[in-house]
Amino acid sequence: MISIVEHIEYLLMRNDCVVIPQWGAIIAQQQEPRFDRGRVTPAQRYFTFNAQVDHNDGLIANSIVRRHGLTYDQAMREISTQVTAMRRQLDENSVVPLGRLGFFGRAAGGRVVFTPFASQLALSDSYGLRAIVFKTLSQLEREQAAIDAFAAGERQRERGQRRVSLVRKSLRWAASIALLVCLGLVLTTHVPMGDDVEKASLALPAITAPATTATATEVEKEPAAPRFDEGMPDDADGRYILVIATLNSAKQVADFQAMARVKTATMPHGKMTYVYVAQSDDYTALVNAMKRLPAAHRQAYVTEAR
Repeated sequence: MISIVEHIEYLLMRNDCVVIPQWGAIIAQQQEPRFDRGRVTPAQRYFTFNAQVDHNDGLIANSIVRRHGLTYDQAMREISTQVTAMRRQLDENSVVPLGRLGFFGRAAGGRVVFTPFASQLALSDSYGLRAIVFKTLSQLEREQAAIDAFAAGERQRERGQRRVSLVRKSLRWAASIALLVCLGLVLTTHVPMGDDVEKASLALPAITAPATTATATEVEKEPAAPRFDEGMPDDADGRYILVIATLNSAKQVADFQAMARVKTATMPHGKMTYVYVAQSDDYTALVNAMKRLPAAHRQAYVTEAR
């Protein structure tokens, strides 16, 4: 099945503007790297939509011709069919997904608007790069001062512990010597006793420890920390999926799933593999679920389950 969405994604990696005939133009705007208050942000590209630019620039049609071996007229008929389906879907569901780029919707007055995902799809030179924060000299000095103060406190505490240990050892030795002296005096002193004198015994009385009743205290277990994937839409037959990674080998998929802190599923997509965390017929529910994902999965997107 031919999907013009795949061709649009491919073309936007090499062009700043791709026109969907009789629909509008997806325009990529690039933001240069910038440095502001110790924060370095890499170059990024943002996608916008202009419904007024809907003339055919031939990019999508020629891409379909090259990949699927169709004639140009056949490619244009395929594009027209899918654009008609997109209009019908927008009227019925108010949402039309556009792969990893974002989705179309309607604003007040019926105007078609485009909501982009946070994606660096069209900027391969800086793909995967994140903003870097540099610490100022004053911050480094404060951190070093805190480390020095902590180290000094630890050294002082260790000296105090050694001093207390020496005192305790001295007291134990003194107590042992005193006990030995007392025992020596008791055992070496002669005490004359007659037959009518009661004799003392060195035997100690038996000492019985008081009975104790053991009580068991039930320890209340702390609830497990919630996982961010709890409450995610889960419909195995859903039309859309929330994708957190697109990988090109089984080893990459296995390594990614081993490190992920979330239950994932996979779906083949040509030579690639989707790794997704939710599936549903409700596109809006998946978009809302995507907003709850942690920062490590900000590159997630919603697409059709093919």
